[in-house]
Amino acid sequence: MAQLESIAFQNAFTGSHRENSTFSITCSHWLILSRTDLTSLKSLTFHSFCQENCSNFDTLVLDSLKRDVVLTITEDALPNIIHFSGDATKLVDAVAINSKSLEYVQHVDASAPILSVPCYTRRLYVDEGCCKTQNIATTLFSPCILLRFISIASNSLQESQSLILSSMPQLVRVVIGDRCFCPSTMVVGSFTVRDCPRLVSITVGENSFTRVTTTQLIRLKSFASLDMAGSSFQSCLVFTVSQCEVLSLLLFPKESLPIVTVVEIVGRHV
Repeated sequence: MAQLESIAFQNAFTGSHRENSTFSITCSHWLILSRTDLTSLKSLTFHSFCQENCSNFDTLVLDSLKRDVVLTITEDALPNIIHFSGDATKLVDAVAINSKSLEYVQHVDASAPILSVPCYTRRLYVDEGCCKTQNIATTLFSPCILLRFISIASNSLQESQSLILSSMPQLVRVVIGDRCFCPSTMVVGSFTVRDCPRLVSITVGENSFTRVTTTQLIRLKSFASLDMAGSSFQSCLVFTVSQCEVLSLLLFPKESLPIVTVVEIVGRHV
């Protein structure tokens, strides 16, 4: 099927919905199609004309396709999809809006040249050693208002100097591994997390955020835990925690914040 360029579904697969049913298009060797079978595929379209389309499926998997493949899902198509995963698809019809229960899980492996995060991503996993030399935009994640979980494995984004997570209403947990955000040049960075009402915990590993001079945790209504290694934030001068209403324990590990000059703990504003 190397010449296949387009696949379209119109009001198909509308029998009784079965849980855990999956629609899968893949080029991986371990499934039916080989890696070269769909090299010409350019578009995949799910249309709906006043009827449900492909309502049988609750999982859509698109994996190892060309990165310029365009997926179009119109309203009422794939109405029961709750899991969507894949590494090579651009969504052009605001899938997250059409399918409100949709969960897009983005997995970025170490071979990725740059890290980009679609606005409809729900969970983000960045593999170890990913995008070491990329200096990401400080607010890269903030526009992703559906993002609930961020996991950045060790030795990733090492040349990135700052990170701001702001106004992310669904964010619950952030995990940063060892030796992340530790640029080799003498730069000034910052780490700011603010106005994330559901955020519960932040974990930061060894020797991460080494050039950060300002750390701020502000207006985090559900925030309960900051787990940071003693060797992280070694250049921090100002450390602020403000209006984190349920935070009951703030533990600074041994040898943490060795040159800090200001630690500001601010309660709820009246």
